[in-house]
Amino acid sequence: MYLTIFKPEEAEKILNNIKFPFDSENILPYAHDPFTTLNGLVFDNNGVVALGICRLVNEFKVIINPNVGRLKIAVAINKLISSALVHCHKSGSNEIFVILTQGGIPYSKFLTKHFDFEKIDGIAMKKEV
Repeated sequence: MYLTIFKPEEAEKILNNIKFPFDSENILPYAHDPFTTLNGLVFDNNGVVALGICRLVNEFKVIINPNVGRLKIAVAINKLISSALVHCHKSGSNEIFVILTQGGIPYSKFLTKHFDFEKIDGIAMKKEV
């Protein structure tokens, strides 16, 4: 799997020919948003696995392709969260928030075990960087 990091101003050029039929929460427009600071695209030989979006407000959004296996999803989340944490640290942020929605709940254990995220309330998780 491959990770491509790009800035919001590059999003239109990079994402123009990629289809995201699995973006049921309409996250894709955030890739161009002025409050977005960094985007990460994970793909393999079969196409897009996930798109991660870091926002200025210490928020991290992810679009995950549900048609790939759990292992590929875990690797994609690992790559995206790792990049998000490095970016937050470089930008002077001291914490990052992840909200788990629509099928993301099974990954709360993954985030807790591998990245030391802690549950805040219901589906929200936080990590200090």
